[in-house]
Amino acid sequence: KGAIILNPTISKVNFIAFLLFSSYIGLIHLPINLLQSPLLRFKYGFQTEDIVELSSLVNGVHFILKLVTASLFAYLADNCGRRIVATIGVIFLSCSALILPRLPASDIDLLYFIVQMFIQLGLLALQSVPLLADYVDYETKGRAAGIVTVITFVATSLSTFFASNVDLKTSLPLDFQIIGIMGLS
Repeated sequence: KGAIILNPTISKVNFIAFLLFSSYIGLIHLPINLLQSPLLRFKYGFQTEDIVELSSLVNGVHFILKLVTASLFAYLADNCGRRIVATIGVIFLSCSALILPRLPASDIDLLYFIVQMFIQLGLLALQSVPLLADYVDYETKGRAAGIVTVITFVATSLSTFFASNVDLKTSLPLDFQIIGIMGLS
């Protein structure tokens, strides 16, 4: 009683890898969002009004991008495999996190916007892959979803703590580099 029953084709190692993948999503999503404003302010000299304007543009286009590409990622997951879509998501997200703090200041508005779209595409690809349904038996999906939720919550809480307790003026490029390397490993 209380055990999670895995589907016959899923090993315990594979399920643990899925749990680590879920914690990665929780760890990476929040710091990337929390570090955007300090990156633009400290590294590129943006004022608050400029940050709000650029962030609003990014969020608006991100919403449209999500509407357009969500069905594309679902189609790719069904026809090419979920592993490919998840891999695309990790590559987009991790490479963008590595590139973001190293953008040249000359065209920062456009480059920042483009890199942000790749970050959002990476997150969307990762979020559109419903792996849990393939991993556990129907009768224990609720328990497995609960475990995934708790793991993601703990990872998000840790990442919030990390992002709020760093000296952003000196460590911003390192923070993004850590996030990118985490994803690629």
